[in-house]
Formats: sequence, C-alpha cells, structure tokens
Amino acid sequence: MITALDTGLLRIKLDEKWTPIILCGGLAEIDRNRVTVLVNDVEELINIELNEATKELEKAAVAVEEAETSKARLDASVELKKATARLEAMNYLS
Repeated sequence: MITALDTGLLRIKLDEKWTPIILCGGLAEIDRNRVTVLVNDVEELINIELNEATKELEKAAVAVEEAETSKARLDASVELKKATARLEAMNYLS
C-alpha cells in the first residue's frame, strides 16, 4: 500500500528511543512489516522555547485568516502545519 503524507509530525524509533521528526509532505509505502517513507523535506528540531513555538503557531494562524489570495492561503496553511508539528514535537519531548 502507498499513501500520501501531509506536513506534520512523524515519530521514529532509533536505538530503542522514539524521536520526533517534522516532515513536509511525501509518500509512505507499507509492505508487510516494513514502512518506507520518502519525504519532500524534513525540518530539524532546533532549540526553541515553548513560548516562541506558541507565538509562531498563533502568527501562522493569523496569516491563514488574513491571506488574500489562494496562493497566500496555501503558503500560510503549510506554515501553520509546520508550526503545529513543531509544538507537538516539543510537547512529545517534554
């Protein structure tokens, strides 16, 4: 089975430890007990404060609401998904 992946949070298990990764779209192939993930882009989790991540999420939500063109709305929606994934990853790590 092949499925499309949207921008969001992916958790992978490395050396018995779950690690969150922010991915930016792609494909996943599931075959028996194996999952292969191909992504368009990956965002590293940088040292960011929870307050800053929350502000980025709020700013991205406002940008979606205030977008005047379809392209601006689409771009803002992608940034909103990334900001949401960042906050989810931070909550997962804490």
